[in-house]
Amino acid sequence: MQFVALLYDGISQRFVRVEAQDEKAFFSSLDKQYPCYVCLWHSHEATAVQASVPQHM
Repeated sequence: MQFVALLYDGISQRFVRVEAQDEKAFFSSLDKQYPCYVCLWHSHEATAVQASVPQHM
């Protein structure tokens, strides 16, 4: 899944995207990248897999 979040680090806001298997892995990734932050908002969406669709004439 792809997670998106709006973070505040005490100085500025930043919009981040992280590919993670679940919410726990997502926040673990954020904790590694940003030692001090406030998550103002987050959401997730399934990673799209492009499928081949036959064209009908």
